[in-house]
Amino acid sequence: MQDYDVYVKIITQPFRPMNLPVDYVYRCVDTVARYMINSGAAILCDENGDAIAPSWTPTLVGISANGTAVSIVYDTDMAVTDATGIVVSVDGTPATNTGTAVATDETIAVTLNSAVTAGQVVTVTYDADTGSIANTGAVAALSFNDVVATNATA
Repeated sequence: MQDYDVYVKIITQPFRPMNLPVDYVYRCVDTVARYMINSGAAILCDENGDAIAPSWTPTLVGISANGTAVSIVYDTDMAVTDATGIVVSVDGTPATNTGTAVATDETIAVTLNSAVTAGQVVTVTYDADTGSIANTGAVAALSFNDVVATNATA
């Protein structure tokens, strides 16, 4: 396995992970460095090349809906322990879902009981006081209200 010296400029403001200087060099092993190069993601590594769990608040990137699937995407790998704080509405009416949400990498997947159709307006609200969504570093996601999803249903 080949090692790379990877230059990471941390631009998260006003908080910087672990209060590191703005410019910092990490030595990462092949797979982590390749991921960083291919995705443009900033992955912090320790001196052994092991990925460090994120210590910053996850940022909502976007939401999409397609049929019964609603995908909530963040900027970091996520985990869900309680999905009750997630409310999906279709054309202003709360939609029933399976009651579970599954996190895979940066995406939280919610399955609706009924499919969304083309042209319907889908919004998602997350109440952090009710649910429990966090990144893999156990930093909780913030609440958000009525974020309009991209409806990809054909």
